[in-house]
Amino acid sequence: MVDIDALKQLIRADSAARGTTISKLGYFCAPFQPRTGPFRSKVIKIYQSLSDHGALDQLAKNHTDYIAILHKTGVGLPETEFLLLEMDGRRLPVIVQVALDSNALMRPLMINASHAQALQMLNAAGQVIARFWNNLSPEDGRVGFHPSIRNFAIIQDKAVFFDTFPPLIHYTRCLLYTSDAADEGLGVDLGGRRII
Repeated sequence: MVDIDALKQLIRADSAARGTTISKLGYFCAPFQPRTGPFRSKVIKIYQSLSDHGALDQLAKNHTDYIAILHKTGVGLPETEFLLLEMDGRRLPVIVQVALDSNALMRPLMINASHAQALQMLNAAGQVIARFWNNLSPEDGRVGFHPSIRNFAIIQDKAVFFDTFPPLIHYTRCLLYTSDAADEGLGVDLGGRRII
């Protein structure tokens, strides 16, 4: 269970006190891990709010459903909690996730890997991808998966997926979430590619 007051206090703190940014690759946020305090073993991901409370409620439901599908299909992932924090008159989407060892992140490992090591890591990720698609059933509805090497860690020779946002479930081409869409109230920005 997340200590909501401590999390709000952490979010309000300046970036130097919060912790070190883990990745600059994310389209939606820059995840960080606090150096000290009750969240030092967690990664915090803060997203832009939306003015549409119904859309935020749907986003929270979609995230919960997406985590359930990932578990059902055998995709290993760290403990992940999606919250809508009431802060400064708005509801702020926040993910709190158990931190993985930064030395286990697949992308930097691949850069320094030998050919054989790279193939072993790709095979581990491929097994997760195959498990996901092979265990998905028609009654699960529209579900997507974004298995980029930057969304995996390699732990004890197994690939662990950790990117659950945006939740790729119950979507149409207009219901994806980005900070630009949140600001403008329409469309989707996928790193320079807008879908409306």
